[in-house]
Amino acid sequence: MINISMNNKTQEQTFSLLWKSISIEIIYTPDYAPTSKEILGYRLAHLQVISKNRVPLPFTETGYRSHFNSAEYIETFGSPVDFVKNWLSEAEQNNEWKTHLKKMRAKSQLNLF
Repeated sequence: MINISMNNKTQEQTFSLLWKSISIEIIYTPDYAPTSKEILGYRLAHLQVISKNRVPLPFTETGYRSHFNSAEYIETFGSPVDFVKNWLSEAEQNNEWKTHLKKMRAKSQLNLF
């Protein structure tokens, strides 16, 4: 499920995403620093990814990630939500995340003896 809201003053857009039973809030500001277009030649976007209760995600142990990139690059994925889905998909393939999942599964298993 994806919910969207927008603050017209800052162009900040807020999205909600449910990924593998984890609620995630995505805050996207497509033109974070308006002067960046003149200086860098592209719109500097700010993306914040926050999991509910700060549950770890494949690209952040703290459940929060702040990321800067060109707005045009993020938008090539279709939307900030699609960008984050792709990022999660790639990041969950790394060995650190797989090790984290194994540890979490071991902790959650019942010990009968």
